[in-house]
Amino acid sequence: MASFFKRGATEQKPSEKSINLQKALDRRIKEGALQDSGISLESFRGAAGNGDASNEYNRAVEIVRAAVDSAYGEGTFDGTLTDGQRDAAVMAIGANSNLKGMFDAPVQGIDSVKPGFETRAVGNESFYQTSFGLPQAANGVAPFDYQVERRQWSNEVFDDRNLQNYVKTSVGFHILAARQTPAAEAAYPTYALPPDSNGFEIEVERPLVFNQIWHDVKGNTVDFNRHRKLLLNAYQDHTILQNTATLVKPYWVEGDAENNANYVDNSVVPAAPYDASKPEENFKTSWFRPGARFSLIGVAQNPELAKLGQANTTDTLDHRVMLDKVMLAVKTSDGTSYIPFDTKHLAYSGFNPAFEGQNRKLVLTFSTEDLTLHTGVKDHEGKTPAALATLNTQYANYRVLIALDVNGKINLESSENHIGVASGEVREVIKVTGTGVDAIIEPAEANVAAAIKALFQSIELFGYKLESFLTNFNRAIHGPLVTQERYKDAHVVPLGAPITAQLPVVDVANPTVDVTTPANTLMIRNSNNAISQLFSFEKILEQAQLALNGRNAAVPQIRAIGRWLLRRSWYDKKDFVLTQEINSLQTADRNQNISAGICNMLRIMINTGYYHTNFQAAMDVLGVAVGQKPRVVLLCNPIVANYIWERGDSRTLGDGWEFDIVADADGRFIDRDKDGNPVYRIYAFFKIAGVDGPHPLNFGNMIYKPDLTTQLPITRDNRTTIEFTTQPWTLHVNHCPVLFRLDVHGLREATATSMSIKQTIV
Repeated sequence: MASFFKRGATEQKPSEKSINLQKALDRRIKEGALQDSGISLESFRGAAGNGDASNEYNRAVEIVRAAVDSAYGEGTFDGTLTDGQRDAAVMAIGANSNLKGMFDAPVQGIDSVKPGFETRAVGNESFYQTSFGLPQAANGVAPFDYQVERRQWSNEVFDDRNLQNYVKTSVGFHILAARQTPAAEAAYPTYALPPDSNGFEIEVERPLVFNQIWHDVKGNTVDFNRHRKLLLNAYQDHTILQNTATLVKPYWVEGDAENNANYVDNSVVPAAPYDASKPEENFKTSWFRPGARFSLIGVAQNPELAKLGQANTTDTLDHRVMLDKVMLAVKTSDGTSYIPFDTKHLAYSGFNPAFEGQNRKLVLTFSTEDLTLHTGVKDHEGKTPAALATLNTQYANYRVLIALDVNGKINLESSENHIGVASGEVREVIKVTGTGVDAIIEPAEANVAAAIKALFQSIELFGYKLESFLTNFNRAIHGPLVTQERYKDAHVVPLGAPITAQLPVVDVANPTVDVTTPANTLMIRNSNNAISQLFSFEKILEQAQLALNGRNAAVPQIRAIGRWLLRRSWYDKKDFVLTQEINSLQTADRNQNISAGICNMLRIMINTGYYHTNFQAAMDVLGVAVGQKPRVVLLCNPIVANYIWERGDSRTLGDGWEFDIVADADGRFIDRDKDGNPVYRIYAFFKIAGVDGPHPLNFGNMIYKPDLTTQLPITRDNRTTIEFTTQPWTLHVNHCPVLFRLDVHGLREATATSMSIKQTIV
């Protein structure tokens, strides 16, 4: 396998480079006196700080940098190695140079990844942790106590002195092994843990908003989470922050004659739920009766408000009181109907201060001539009014304008309210020809107007509704509550299956072995595991997607910390049959049309998921890439990858979208249909630019813990060999539950055969 490092002027075999790297490491470790003094493992905690890492850590970095650049060419350490490779190599120096600290360190140590910016102290050092940057290893007792069986080493085989001789081998191995194929690395960037940690936890803060939650007096438990809503979702759902706690909501009491006397006749217009969609507002209300005199606050002591206690002198009305709606009893020769009209936005619908009398007194002088009766008008039941039967049939092109004057008064302190009885009259009849803005409106013919007016026997104010609010000067109502809850996921990195190689001794006095093949073996295995994790996570997302259908965006129990920040998880799978979707007259246009078809389908899938997950709001609240879209990563087989990119067009997925296309040879990216034809999978997910470490909005990470490597003389079958052995600690984890999959069918047919143009004969 060709080296992934930069090539020098003189070509060397990968094995030669590996051995040269180890020799350079051995020389520089001895020069740096690290092997004798050891490195405190705590010095590696906080290595991501901005210049605040310990001197020991900085020395280790320089040793590895010098050795790598010496073996593979100047600038390789900083320019070619991934962050995971650099971190793993430097941490391996600490682990192997301080074996006692490595194996005596508390095995419960867990790295903690938390949002925000904060200063952390590490021993006598301090560093500045950036948002979701390199995790800070936990000091002392970890947040949880996962126990991993501590390994015991046989003194008959080797001791610390023997192990110290192989520092260079371990470091060289981890430089080569702590990597994956480009596709695996794109989905799960390598992230190195400190060697004395056996896992990590990632934590997010979730902003929530909710109304007051009341405990059941009967002792029934209350599901608090059901009442709390993610604040970020308010960008898309206005009802989350819509609060009417101070709105006066009249309460119609069943069987209470005194209460009912303030409302219209219940046998004519029955009381109805105030808002049946909200459990706390599923009480009955009705229309006020003209002529009734009552306390508005008194009749508004609904069950929701009554929880705060009976209203008293500290409860007063706000100055803004509006005539919200009126209901007219319209009587014609066809019958009597009760027709509601909105009035809040009409002129003169507000109560204003009285010119004389108490300063808390407001008066209403509502006057309008624009209440309109026409074929689209509905009665209080939402039905076509019986009283307008003749108007709607014989005079369907005519509209009747009603004039109405309503007077009333209210006292803001006592909330005493009174609106007098009122009658309306037909002011004018107009004729309408046409619809919309092209309609022609003109006065009705005299004979027609007279005939229509004769239909109406009476028009009376039957009921009304007010819009008013409590001042809440007594702070009895606190409105919506906000809080910030913390959620965390904990991941323990398992000890994987060992990798062993029988290797010849190159230098008996200074044992140096070629670790290229073992390292490549681990790299390939980790890359395979990455794709396996992708497919496994896909099944969980698909399961969650099916469970969410028809539900109110419940947070799925998916092991992905980003679920707490998104409006919902998202998995979208589509089949795209090129032979059905692509039309082409010329062979020269075929590839371009295929590319356009695939990209158009991906574009709608990605933009739809981006919107419904509320992904941008989650990015903004975390302070990453504010106002910028996330980057899209596309994983697929190399064959179909050539058909995604539109040459010269940077807007393949639409304006504002940047993307990476990463091909992978894993055979699992190709399926077969029932006829044995290839079906190419294309996966897409989001990535936060500039953040490779654990982050709730990045798809995932490969967690890599540098471990001790050994090379020992082993006797089997009366034969002694040198065996190089490593037992890696790796784990692929997902953070963000958003994934897209497009299955492309018929690629071979679409490129090799002529495509018919769909035609419609007209």
